[in-house]
Amino acid sequence: MKSDIKSVQDVFLIEHEEKHAKHYAHLSVLRDIFSSLHQLLHTAIKENFPGTKSALKKIQFFTMLMAIDELNETMIVNLEQKRFSAAEAVARVALEHTVNFLYVIDDTGTQRALSLLNQHFVGARARANKWHGYAQGAGDTEGVKVAKARLQYLNLTEEVVPEVRNAKPWPNVRNIFQTLEIEHFYHDLFTPASDSVHTLAEDICNLFLAHFSNADQRDLVIRATISGKMSFAIYLCASVLTFYVDAIHKLAIEMKDDTMRVKAEELADAANKVTLSMNTDTVSDILTTYPEASITQ
Repeated sequence: MKSDIKSVQDVFLIEHEEKHAKHYAHLSVLRDIFSSLHQLLHTAIKENFPGTKSALKKIQFFTMLMAIDELNETMIVNLEQKRFSAAEAVARVALEHTVNFLYVIDDTGTQRALSLLNQHFVGARARANKWHGYAQGAGDTEGVKVAKARLQYLNLTEEVVPEVRNAKPWPNVRNIFQTLEIEHFYHDLFTPASDSVHTLAEDICNLFLAHFSNADQRDLVIRATISGKMSFAIYLCASVLTFYVDAIHKLAIEMKDDTMRVKAEELADAANKVTLSMNTDTVSDILTTYPEASITQ
């Protein structure tokens, strides 16, 4: 009986490894999608985002989209070099910036743009106050002076844009996902990928559990674990590109550029085909392994 169970486990692990290893073949498609998005973005930059009247929003669009573009290229390069942990961490950062962009562009006015600008003053002032308090307690007179100078600078620069005083607080990430009605992806993408930024605890746990597999299965379990990690990195990066496509699509609508809009829609179809096929494989694995899964809180 034990040998039969082992045989079934071996078959599942081999199929799991092979199935997820094939996901790496999607990389060439992702590279092509990114290259097309890169070209569309630089066209928008050259045209100075026509359709957007607010100077603040234009600057935010430029800053955020350039950062997103750079992060996504770095993400693809890390995948190509099989640096999957680095790809996941970069993808997680790119996802947050992209969702922030979608939140700002979704506002026809400037309320959210001002909230984002105000977040600089709120965050920087909080950090400077903490630094000042630490320096005082540590007897660091130079640190106290630098922190005071930072606070003075923030007070002076804030006077240049008095509108921020009436700005609403910048929401937390989950609230942004909820406002955009995409909370599913907060749970499916953002929070799992956050582990790659903060602790790597899941990767450690997966390999730790693999270590306790039967000796004759251990190598196979480890290979299956690694192929699963690779697959998640590809899926995450492909999903992040779908958000980038959405960002460029909304930018095209704002610019009233039908050529850019149609191209973004074509890229969305290509990216969605990748994520949908990979998601089907992942769900199949989960339901095969845990057919009667229960929720423990």
